[in-house]
Amino acid sequence: MSAADASTRLALRPLAGRDDYWRLRELLRRTMVLEGHRERSWHVARLDYWWWFGNPDLEHLDPAAQVFLWETATGEIAAAVNPEQRGQAFLQVDPRFRSAACTRP
Repeated sequence: MSAADASTRLALRPLAGRDDYWRLRELLRRTMVLEGHRERSWHVARLDYWWWFGNPDLEHLDPAAQVFLWETATGEIAAAVNPEQRGQAFLQVDPRFRSAACTRP
């Protein structure tokens, strides 16, 4: 069964601390490689800037209340949604989990 099979169930949960930050960072790194270095999700440096400077010094958002992860039954992160400034949300998706059911032309 591949990651994009319709039978793949994903569980949504909030980000739960620094370990999840590092896992989200790995998702972005992996996604950049799988996308042939095209920015279809955030670059790792953008997350780093937001996590270490933009949010704590400027935005003051609670990551546990603002960042959400979709995980497989085995705990692999398939996607995440995160803010940047109030009112903006960015969806980060591992391309192996994209399907026609969740994309529009």
